[in-house]
Amino acid sequence: MNFLPLVKPDLSILTGQELEMINNILNKYGNKTASELSDLTHRDMPWTATQDKSDIDYELAFYRTEEFSAKDYSDL
Repeated sequence: MNFLPLVKPDLSILTGQELEMINNILNKYGNKTASELSDLTHRDMPWTATQDKSDIDYELAFYRTEEFSAKDYSDL
């Protein structure tokens, strides 16, 4: 199933870096089903570090394993 916008987005408000990040995310996750995405996110640090039915602390987004990090570790 594909979702298509009803209105063409105004991409001029995004920087080249933001567009590149969006494209990278779409390339990495765009072909996954909702179940696959759910399974994936439930292995990520913010989810695993949070008790069931509790709010996820935003700060946990900064503590990610390489699999889930947006940082490119190939240069290290």
